Amino acid sequence: MAVIAILAVLGTAVPALAAPPGDLNQVIERIRLALLVLGGALVGLFITIGFFRYSAADGDPGETERAKKAIRCAAVGFVGAAIAQLIVKLLQSVVS
Repeated sequence: MAVIAILAVLGTAVPALAAPPGDLNQVIERIRLALLVLGGALVGLFITIGFFRYSAADGDPGETERAKKAIRCAAVGFVGAAIAQLIVKLLQSVVS
């Protein structure tokens, strides 16, 4: 499911990336888009792994705690990616 979502996002992003960039803002926007796709894919992957570990823990407290930690780390990564997007937008406004 995650692979299909990644391919769908890349399929819509690739035509926009085919033309050469015209200015620095377009370069920054393309880098932002690529990092957003990569970050979203990684967050989705780690949340999925965490949920699989949680469901396979079978009541083992150590495994349950590791699964919860993986899910928490993925959530922190998601928040970090969102903050990074805000920083890039701020830098774009300063540059332009």
